[in-house]
Amino acid sequence: MTTDYPQRKRLRLSDYDYSRAGGYFITVCTKDKQSLLGNIESGTSILSDWGKIAQQVWRALPETYPRVELDEFVVMPNHIHAILFLQDEPSNIAPSVSSSRGGLSEAQPDRASASLSEIIRHFKTTSAKAVNRARRTPGHPVWQRGFHEHVIRNEEDLFNTRQYIRQNPLKWELDRENPSQL
Repeated sequence: MTTDYPQRKRLRLSDYDYSRAGGYFITVCTKDKQSLLGNIESGTSILSDWGKIAQQVWRALPETYPRVELDEFVVMPNHIHAILFLQDEPSNIAPSVSSSRGGLSEAQPDRASASLSEIIRHFKTTSAKAVNRARRTPGHPVWQRGFHEHVIRNEEDLFNTRQYIRQNPLKWELDRENPSQL
């Protein structure tokens, strides 16, 4: 049986194990790139209530996935940029990003060998449910299908990625994700 649907572009490296230890740069976009997570004022990201929910769920990931260590991240109006590390063993060290966990993480079984895709799926599902409860829109899509990732290959790559994330709100007017640029 053939379909007229185009094949989805493969987003992941075909020979890479995304459950192995390493650093990953992640971008997750809202459905139809709607600016529902907040706005940018004078180069600063000002989060909406929904953006605050997404931020809380992101910060709570190490509670569900002990191998996850969070690094730089920013919630933009219609997307999130973040760096996370998967450790070989669960880290007893607090994540490098301070957190105020609002109890939004859903109880899950131990996920010691979870892949990057499973972790991002958990983030998107948990945050979408919480956002939709707050908006009173059960089942409404919050996130775009899939996510973009980049395997961080060395210290220079990590440094440049951190800089990109930190400067993202300052460069919002030029950002291709900015709806005013479309």
